[in-house]
Amino acid sequence: MIIDEQPCYILYRLILKIHQAMNGYIISWSPDNSPIRQKMLYASTKATLKQEFGSGQIKDELHGTSLDDVTLSGFRRHMRAAGAPAPLTLAEEELAELRRTEINTSVGIDTRQHTLSGVSFPLTDEAWQAIEELADKVIDYVQ
Repeated sequence: MIIDEQPCYILYRLILKIHQAMNGYIISWSPDNSPIRQKMLYASTKATLKQEFGSGQIKDELHGTSLDDVTLSGFRRHMRAAGAPAPLTLAEEELAELRRTEINTSVGIDTRQHTLSGVSFPLTDEAWQAIEELADKVIDYVQ
């Protein structure tokens, strides 16, 4: 039984018939109108409760400050929200929009070929030899 101004923990075990698995839930009831001392007491003992109950037994936690939060409909809202994608920052939204609007992701600044349309200059014998070695794949860089 939930008392209006009294924080408490509700341990709830949900048995899923599909997998025959049991999932434990901790519901923290801490109403807005309860005394600060009681809120602090419950907040400071939550970690101990979870440890004693067994962290491996707890699938999820729900925190309620109004009676509507700790009802079945509140639990369902919590589960829907937990399954929703995480909110994006403004920078992440801009990056996602940029990725959606890119025409061709395989062509970028780094993949363009830099070419000269025709520059004529004399080459030494050493330079010709280096170019031939590059063509024969003996070396992979000529400066």
